[in-house]
Amino acid sequence: MAGLERWLVSDQWQRGVIPHPATWLNDKRWEDEDIPQFVGGVNGKAKKLTGDALTTANLKAAGFVQ
Repeated sequence: MAGLERWLVSDQWQRGVIPHPATWLNDKRWEDEDIPQFVGGVNGKAKKLTGDALTTANLKAAGFVQ
């Protein structure tokens, strides 16, 4: 459940890019350690990643870069 909680607030899921449930379960994505997260945030509100930061986060999430 902790892994699911991390994904629920991930940048990818906040943008509506959510994998098919069976794929997410079969790939054991809840065990992922490098989940792209919102960064920044003011007064408890998260700031969405944009530009190069978003590209880098997506590449990390896809496993293309460390």
